[in-house]
Amino acid sequence: MAADGDLSDTNELNTTFAVNGANLEITDAGGTLQVPLTSITSGVDTDEQDLTGASLDGSSVLQIDIENGASTTVSLAALEESADIAANTTAINNNTTNIATNATNIAANTTNITANNTAITNHVAADGDLSDTNELNTTFAVNGANLEITDAGGTLQVPLTSITSGVNTDEQDLTGASLNGSNVLQVDIENGASTTVDLSALDDDITISNTISGNRIATIAQDGGSTTDIDETVTSLAQNTTSGVITYTDEAGGSDTANVVSADSNNQISVGTDGGAYLNMPTVYAAGKINGDGTSASIYGATVTRLNEGDYEVTFGTALANGNYIIQVSILDCGGDCPGNGGTNYDDPGITYYSQSSTGFRVNIGDSDNGGNAKDDIDLEFMFTVIVLPN
Repeated sequence: MAADGDLSDTNELNTTFAVNGANLEITDAGGTLQVPLTSITSGVDTDEQDLTGASLDGSSVLQIDIENGASTTVSLAALEESADIAANTTAINNNTTNIATNATNIAANTTNITANNTAITNHVAADGDLSDTNELNTTFAVNGANLEITDAGGTLQVPLTSITSGVNTDEQDLTGASLNGSNVLQVDIENGASTTVDLSALDDDITISNTISGNRIATIAQDGGSTTDIDETVTSLAQNTTSGVITYTDEAGGSDTANVVSADSNNQISVGTDGGAYLNMPTVYAAGKINGDGTSASIYGATVTRLNEGDYEVTFGTALANGNYIIQVSILDCGGDCPGNGGTNYDDPGITYYSQSSTGFRVNIGDSDNGGNAKDDIDLEFMFTVIVLPN
């Protein structure tokens, strides 16, 4: 008590504890001390967010970044203006530099706060009494909706609303970006008002010229609502059905021709009724190599049936219009000993055809004795060819 300098046990207690402007103040008999609120809210997520950057990639996608929040993107491919975007990027980078400068200033303020804390400590050491605890704060905590501080004189409190008033604690994200038909970009933020920017100056108007009439292949629609048809040039290809000549006409009206049938002499190909090449000449309709028993060694366009000894029937796969076709037949040389007879004189076999019709014909093979005896039918290998003449 002798060292305290008075008989009062309350004259050194805190008398006020309140927010005054931008400071938190505490007052006792020795006067009023204050601490800037910024030093208290340092580290509190005030989320006073700044846009921290913007970038445009090679695909004309604009990315906008926000401090402590998610970025968002929007395609500006229809408005691509690399020079203007580069200038905007430079401006954003300058803003980033300013933000870094502000951060340096904040660090300097933090140093000043540390110096003030040191001064307060020195003041307490020189308080003038023998107790090192009677004037110390014993608690400092949030109680309900208040921030409370307690020392030997009791408890003082400050409503938290008075400390956080004006401090935006919203942890916001950019939620979207859209570009309307008037080239106005709208950027949306979570729990906050959207903002817009007119990008009309970046719009590249499209001018379509030198259009021609022809086959339409596309239509271009411009932002102003007008449309332009894109047509391809017209060419043509025609054929003279009498001469068979094909004529190609290009875009400029020039023409080239191609002959379907050669004009060379002795050419057996002629022009058909439709202008195409037509080969009108004798054709092999059916042919075959037939064994003596009637089986086919090789055959085309027909079938063969043995009717009896020496007689065979040839039937076309498809019937002809009439029976006026060419028949060629031949037999195997039996070497002077034809099968089916025992006489040495039967060494002169022959082959004939009969019963010619649109569906086929018959063949007879026989041998005589070079005399007056009747022909003796024999089974012998033969060949046939059927030729159809042009009309």
